[in-house]
Amino acid sequence: EPVFVSGRPESSDDRSGADGPRGRHGCCPRALPVFPAAAVCVRHLALLHGQPHQRAGGHPAPGRAGCHASPPLTQGCGEIGLPPKKPGVYEADLSDCTAIFSQWVAAVAAGPHDTLYDFFPLIAADGDTVMGVIRALFAALDQLPALDPRGPATYRAVRSGIESALWDLAGHHLGKPVYTLLGLPDAARPGFFTVGLDSMETMARNALAGQRHTPFLKIKMDGDADKCIEILRALKAALFPNGFTGARPLWSIDANSAWTPATARTVLATLATDYPGLIYMIEQPFPYDVAAREADLAEWRAVKADCTAAGLLIFADESMKTAEDIPLLASISHGVNVKLEKAGGLRGALAAASAARAAGLLVWLGVMVGSTLNSATTAHLLALAECGDLDGSLLVQPDSDRFSGGFVWHGPDAAQPGYAELPPAAGLGVTRKP
Repeated sequence: EPVFVSGRPESSDDRSGADGPRGRHGCCPRALPVFPAAAVCVRHLALLHGQPHQRAGGHPAPGRAGCHASPPLTQGCGEIGLPPKKPGVYEADLSDCTAIFSQWVAAVAAGPHDTLYDFFPLIAADGDTVMGVIRALFAALDQLPALDPRGPATYRAVRSGIESALWDLAGHHLGKPVYTLLGLPDAARPGFFTVGLDSMETMARNALAGQRHTPFLKIKMDGDADKCIEILRALKAALFPNGFTGARPLWSIDANSAWTPATARTVLATLATDYPGLIYMIEQPFPYDVAAREADLAEWRAVKADCTAAGLLIFADESMKTAEDIPLLASISHGVNVKLEKAGGLRGALAAASAARAAGLLVWLGVMVGSTLNSATTAHLLALAECGDLDGSLLVQPDSDRFSGGFVWHGPDAAQPGYAELPPAAGLGVTRKP
């Protein structure tokens, strides 16, 4: 359970009360009669299916922030997905979260802060005491990059969870969904279920399990072209014993930075002849640091041209972090996978998606393995994307997920089976389980 770091202007040493244990506070922004309560905690999630890539992402660290306004407590929640550190790709761990979170609390206490988000007019309204505090919390968060020596990638991962909690808090206070605060409409998009790399039998079993939620699958591969082809053959036999006759592509292939241009062309030739109409896209076939491999870029541009001719798409994932990555990736991919932890939160993801659109790229939304809270947060950007794999909460044991609600999957009998859609609930739309 989280330990609250909070306080009230009139009582700096009060450590009791109905809202839980309290620590010291600093100056309240603008001497308002409210003060943010903030906490960081870790929740280890038990995983379903035992897939290797899922075990690697099994320790999301939730960050929670709330604001003491007036009874009942208005509260916002956010979560950070933390795969094991991988230089250049995943840069944050729990100790980074704790340290940067503490810096943020200190920055809030140091105040005063003032900021107006003209792009988001619903959180810039004057005369609202609680929104004044939330704006101050955003401003304190935005000043941290200059203070933190861990580097921008680590900071972006940690701030994503803090920022999610602030948007959730604002949404609950205003009684509006976060996507509305971001200026977006509600939307329903295809949601993919991830099938981790494993034995053929296990992958087939997990693919069938995913079909209970969605017909759309993202299939993990490695750098062995023959094995990739064998996996596809086994899954097609298990899921479409009478052949595939669907009206739209249902599968995506995640190469996880493992392919060479030669591997890509070998697999592509098989896809064109044996799986017409079934494959939507290939994710991250090139190395994550492809930007530093100038000699390889021409070959990957040629691979993109081959995919275009075959009616297939390439999306960048590990190489895609922020809007700054878009110009180079536009030459070797058709789209990008935007993730909150890499983009720096909802605002960073919004900027990345907007930059992708401006460059003529498609947008995919991805999540880390985590609870309903983490997946639901990303779903508030659905209007910006063609589709995404929002399955993080499907990959953990239900009794280890502390949240319910969020987006809903359209069932197999719906007009759009496998589509993910958010109900018009306040904030992020999730509820903490009793």
